[in-house]
Amino acid sequence: SWNNSIRMGNAVVPPPTKTMLKICTQGYEDAIKYLCRNDLIRCAECIDTSSSKSTCSLCEKVKTESLRKTLPDEILKVFEEAIEKEGTNPRDLSSYIFKLPVSMWQAAFRL
Repeated sequence: SWNNSIRMGNAVVPPPTKTMLKICTQGYEDAIKYLCRNDLIRCAECIDTSSSKSTCSLCEKVKTESLRKTLPDEILKVFEEAIEKEGTNPRDLSSYIFKLPVSMWQAAFRL
């Protein structure tokens, strides 16, 4: 399908770093929502007691705080550095195609 073709292209030629940051941020937010929805985020006391459902007020506070958080600063810093280094030369398919060695072109098109 078309979507699978896009995924394959992104696996071979990754999208620009800004797009990767958006994907990473969305994945982080989705993971937090999943953990909260399934009561997998709890306070330290409830984790120690191994109760199946968290009902204490501290657990609810921890969940609420989790939903407000964004990517950790360390990860954001790595993305920011990569975006700055990338500068005005964003990665896209054309930038990779023109850098391929001639031997690869010859092999690909049997020249």
